[in-house]
Amino acid sequence: MAESIKEIILSIADNGGTDESIGLVESRLENEDVREEIGGELGAEIVKTCQSSESFTSISTILTKAILLQTEPGSTKEKLTQTLSTLLLSQAMSISVTSTHTSLTQIKNQINSSLRQHPTERTPLIDAFLSVANARVTPENHGVYICALLIARFLRDGGDYPEEEVGKDGESVSWRKDFLDLFGRRFFALGGGGKPATPLQVRLASPILESLTVEDFDGPMNRPLRFKLMQDPVATIGTIGALVPVLVGFGKEGIMDKHWAGATNILGTCVTLLNDDKKKDTVVTFFGDLLTNYPAKADVLFGKLAKELAGNGKKMGVYHCLATIGDNYSQYTIPDSDKQVTTVIDALTTSRQKESDPDLQSAASEALQSWCAIRGEDPPPIAAAAAPKEPEKPRSGLNLLEDDALAKSRSRTGPPAAAVKPGVVHVNEPDERYASGKGPGGRGGRG
Repeated sequence: MAESIKEIILSIADNGGTDESIGLVESRLENEDVREEIGGELGAEIVKTCQSSESFTSISTILTKAILLQTEPGSTKEKLTQTLSTLLLSQAMSISVTSTHTSLTQIKNQINSSLRQHPTERTPLIDAFLSVANARVTPENHGVYICALLIARFLRDGGDYPEEEVGKDGESVSWRKDFLDLFGRRFFALGGGGKPATPLQVRLASPILESLTVEDFDGPMNRPLRFKLMQDPVATIGTIGALVPVLVGFGKEGIMDKHWAGATNILGTCVTLLNDDKKKDTVVTFFGDLLTNYPAKADVLFGKLAKELAGNGKKMGVYHCLATIGDNYSQYTIPDSDKQVTTVIDALTTSRQKESDPDLQSAASEALQSWCAIRGEDPPPIAAAAAPKEPEKPRSGLNLLEDDALAKSRSRTGPPAAAVKPGVVHVNEPDERYASGKGPGGRGGRG
């Protein structure tokens, strides 16, 4: 490629260029060698040079045209789609996610306009972007798959596939399943040591997230989520924390409801991490964000923490967590707040009472102080422990022999005689008159 053209295209990447310079580069795109170089090392340099909205717009237009001119499948087409997807991710990171979504719409319109004259090119083009998305996630291409999938889906929506079974939304059932399966695996970085989506990438993927259903989250999304929770829980919790407000914004937060507990057990994983000094702050932040963005889950969260206090596991992390939440409680709008506060205070009071370790009892008291302060009350005092019963003195061998002799004596003579008052005849003890036969009915008495 002529050096002068390279300088021109880098100038466009730097400042957006002029109509003349953009037109000059576009005219040279008819040459396949030019397209191949743009998709290679020069493409990476172009992406790094772009810093303004104007430059991103101009370069994305040039790359899109190069892709449309590259009708033959192969490495050049895939490199160009890779470069365009990388450019869009860079735009989101350098400018804003909103600007990238705007560029995506412009690219979709540009491509769809071209494909009206060449409809058979749609499927190969979709496949080229899916190939980019299907590459294993690495630190170098982390997040690129989102832009590739967004373009592939835009292109797919613009096509006509009468031979395929469609769902209620008019989308091909099989294509949607495969698409979301790929998205779920990349979103949570299933396989390898890749990281799940960052908060920025979650927002970038919002057009896909908006379409998710309960069935989607239970199916294609759930398996990679569960795997990543075990493999890299801290990063995954960060992804979930960014995912919740996006779903709430679309009114779709309910699609995750069964996964807070159950087999996925997001909250259970979080509580376990509270016992790790290096990870507990991440969890506390996540719980605070959850109460801010999805306060309807407060009863589930506090119920889980109360249950943990009632168990026999480690509790220091739970006390620390509840103390922090209590200190910041005024920032949240919790449904049925009085009930939630009562649940936590009762759990902390009971747990504190059982603590024998001074450090744990102090941590429980600190948390309890925070929650009682919500009501303007002082925490209840620790109940005094009941005095222990005196243990019975051990019985010696002599004691046992004496008791045995006494028992035998009583069996021969009967119980000791009760004291008898003078002049009183007891029913169960006949007087001497009955014994001598002089009493009534005796042999010496009257008949």
